[in-house]
Amino acid sequence: AHGRSNTQQQITSYCSSTRQSNINTIQQSTKMITLALLYIISNIRTVSSSINPHSIDGRHSFSLTTFDPTGHLQQVESAIRASTLGVPVVCAKYDDGIIMVTPHAHVLPSPLIRDVGALRITHICKNIAVAHSGVGADGRVLVAEAQRIAIEHAYTFDEDIPITTFLNQLALLYQTYTMKAGVRPFGCALLVAYCDGGGDSQIYQLDPSGAVQRMEEGIGMIGKEGNLVNQQDISKFMRNPDLKMSQENVTHEIVSAMKRDAEMVDVTNLGKKSFDKSVSFLVATLSFDGRLQLDVLE
Repeated sequence: AHGRSNTQQQITSYCSSTRQSNINTIQQSTKMITLALLYIISNIRTVSSSINPHSIDGRHSFSLTTFDPTGHLQQVESAIRASTLGVPVVCAKYDDGIIMVTPHAHVLPSPLIRDVGALRITHICKNIAVAHSGVGADGRVLVAEAQRIAIEHAYTFDEDIPITTFLNQLALLYQTYTMKAGVRPFGCALLVAYCDGGGDSQIYQLDPSGAVQRMEEGIGMIGKEGNLVNQQDISKFMRNPDLKMSQENVTHEIVSAMKRDAEMVDVTNLGKKSFDKSVSFLVATLSFDGRLQLDVLE
């Protein structure tokens, strides 16, 4: 009996020491796993920050409606950048209305194609014309919505839509797509030309964030304006009180400024092409009587 008791004590002591050894092993393994996870997480944060330096830890760039810790919406800012990569469009006042000019045939993939099939300048109603630049498909959607807004107002109130109402509706549409789930912002900007019957003309610009700007100097530019249009020359021309602001003079100055630039990048990624005599320009004139005339200037 005494021998059996000693044996049981030895077994109990062995089991206790084995259990304690297992506990120590598990604790050491847990510490090692925790350290490994911390190391992996720190590397992921480093890689994310290096991939997207504009957002902290790269955790906010994927979401349309999430502000990053610096107060930016990355998707909206990316949409604004996309709107600056399109075909340049210049809009300027002249004595009898507003002129809108854009290169006409430089993005065609083949010399056998006569036209792109869709104009970037559209007559919305009697007093309003709109031009778009950036993602062409987005621009056509916005132009269609602008036409719908104008037609519904005219049908409901039996009058042309006021410019303030028109701008508010478009800005609201832009802004809705910066916070609505399951959509993305529009990747294009709009120039809105307005001429009323009383001799007043205004130019407005809308960007993908929904912001509306009134062009106080009487000239607006969207698209690849920084590289493709000599803004200083045009602005200087517009501010010169000694020059006659006729349709011919303003059109000539805008087209000359475009041609003076070295080269442009085709938004269809088909290569580069310089502005030369072979490039034609689409010139649209919106007069105070509500007529929009389109001409192609070779």
